[in-house]
Amino acid sequence: MSSVQQQQRSIDLFLSKILLMRYWPSWITPNSLSYVRVVILAPLVLYCLFFGLITAACLAFLLAGLLDALDGTLARLRNATSPYGAFLDALSDKLLNVPIMFFLAWGCGAFGIAMGVVVLILFFAIALTLVRIFKTRGSIDTMPVRMISASSSGKIKMRLEVTGITLSMIGLIIPSLMLRIFVLHLGAICIIASLPFAVLSFYDQLRK
Repeated sequence: MSSVQQQQRSIDLFLSKILLMRYWPSWITPNSLSYVRVVILAPLVLYCLFFGLITAACLAFLLAGLLDALDGTLARLRNATSPYGAFLDALSDKLLNVPIMFFLAWGCGAFGIAMGVVVLILFFAIALTLVRIFKTRGSIDTMPVRMISASSSGKIKMRLEVTGITLSMIGLIIPSLMLRIFVLHLGAICIIASLPFAVLSFYDQLRK
């Protein structure tokens, strides 16, 4: 077992004990957590942002991030990892993050520097998804999980996006103008920094 796998196992054990995941009902599945992120939480975050409920938007986004961590943990705990689950998890990340980044880039002047980057991130997100669909040849469940799951560069990209989105939403509710601009620019920098990893993630998928 590699050091990365050992670290992931430690995280899984910690989360499963803290949240008593072994006692969760069977109808709570890893895929259902992904559906909640896309169908409920993503629209909720956009709704809250549109009406200026920034604190609520930030809390909903953080909840979506927690569910993103828990779906993989639950799948591994129940030995229920599957190619479809890996594909759905990656797709859920894109359907959650990209629309929120677009809204922030459009609605926040200090974040506008990242608009072009967000467009490029969208391009590579679509391209990556299309490559995964093409490689499945219409049958996702026949593919090895490693062929569909995110690479290390893809995981770094996702962490930078999540950090950038969170900082941007926090920045919008900071009373101090100087501090607000500083935090908003930090968020924009994180989004910009995620772009090279989006390119690397796409390249890694082509090589699989």
